[in-house]
Amino acid sequence: MNERQQEILNILKGHGFASVGGLSSHFDVSEMTIRRDLQILEENSSARRVHGGVVSAISLGQEPVFDERAASLVEEKKIIADLASEIVRDNSVIALDTGSTALALIQRLTSKNNLTIITTNIHIMLVCLQHPNLKVIVPGGVLRPYEGSLAGASTVEFLSACHVDQFFMGVGGIDAKAGVTEYSLEDIAVKRALAANARQVIILADSSKFGKVTFASICPLDEIDMVISNEAPDKNYAKIFDRINIPVICPQGISKAG
Repeated sequence: MNERQQEILNILKGHGFASVGGLSSHFDVSEMTIRRDLQILEENSSARRVHGGVVSAISLGQEPVFDERAASLVEEKKIIADLASEIVRDNSVIALDTGSTALALIQRLTSKNNLTIITTNIHIMLVCLQHPNLKVIVPGGVLRPYEGSLAGASTVEFLSACHVDQFFMGVGGIDAKAGVTEYSLEDIAVKRALAANARQVIILADSSKFGKVTFASICPLDEIDMVISNEAPDKNYAKIFDRINIPVICPQGISKAG
C-alpha cells in the first residue's frame, strides 16, 4: 500500500465516503489513477467501491484492536501527549482511559511528583510498575481480550465513586451533531463514569477524529472542557468550539475560528 492509498483510508475513517472526483482533486492525480488505488484497497478488503466513489470497509462499531491503534499515527500521538503532559501538575489526581494516546501520555508523566492515576488500561499499569513515584489505582472488572482494559458493572461502580482533577479521554470520533462517540458500549460506560466526576474532561484526539462518527455517543460536545490535537480543526469545527467556549490546544497554540 502506497502513501496515497493510506491517506485515502484516513479520509474514509473520518468521513465514511469519498468521491472519485474529490479524491482526484485532493491528490492532483487523474481519476484513472484514483480508480486503480480504489481497486487495490478493495482487493485487500480495506475499502469498498460504490457508484461514484468509495466507502470504508470498517463499520461504525468495528474498533481496531489496541496494538493496531498504537502502531498508527505515532507522531501525531507524540505531539498530543507532549501537549497534554504540560497541563498535568504534581500532586494531582488524573484518570487515563483505554486509548493508545493515553499510553503515549503516561510515558511523559513518569517524572511527576506525587501523581495519582486512575486507569483501566493494562498497558498503562505496566509502564507505572517501574515508577514508584506514581500512585496507581485500578478498579476490578472483566478483562477485554486484545484491548488490554477492564470493563463491566463492577468497574463502572468503582469509578463512579472516584473524583479526579483531570480525565484524559480518547475517543472514536468528534462530530458537530453526534457529539463525542466511541466504538464499544462497554468502553462508553467506563468513560461516562470517569467524566461524571472529573473537574476537567480533556479529549485527546488526532485530527482525523474531527467530523467522524462511531457507534455510540459518550456525551455532547458542550460537556467537555478541552480538546488536545496534533493540528487545528478546520474553520467549521473551530467555529463550533469557539461558540461553546471549548479551547482546542494544538502545536500552533489555542485554535481560534477565522
